[in-house]
Amino acid sequence: MLDGLEPGTVLDVTGTVEEWERLTEIIVSDSGDITITAMTSTPTADVVSGTPDDWEVWEGCLITTDEVTVTGSVDETGAIPLSNGASIDDMFMEVSLDEGTTLLSITGVVHQRGDRYRIEPRSPSDILLP
Repeated sequence: MLDGLEPGTVLDVTGTVEEWERLTEIIVSDSGDITITAMTSTPTADVVSGTPDDWEVWEGCLITTDEVTVTGSVDETGAIPLSNGASIDDMFMEVSLDEGTTLLSITGVVHQRGDRYRIEPRSPSDILLP
């Protein structure tokens, strides 16, 4: 539909907003309803320290956490629980971490699936190990 998209590409999208399993989606009926409006620098992430009172305010945002620890093993949905109340997940890349592993930071998009908020790293460079 759109070739050559890179991080930092700004799009205008026209469509119908729908909710599906607690996920807000924009349903686009025609490729002409998506236009590239600008190219910017690489997106910057908001820093989220500690455990937020409510992860909902971060849903859909690119964030970077401070230090977190893996608190369990991967579950049936591919999520790995973290000490900050979220999980690290595999929407954009495969993630394999052992319980007890400390991460200096994780950068990713916050996504809600089921009753859990998940941080979705975009590439291996989004997971910073000591």
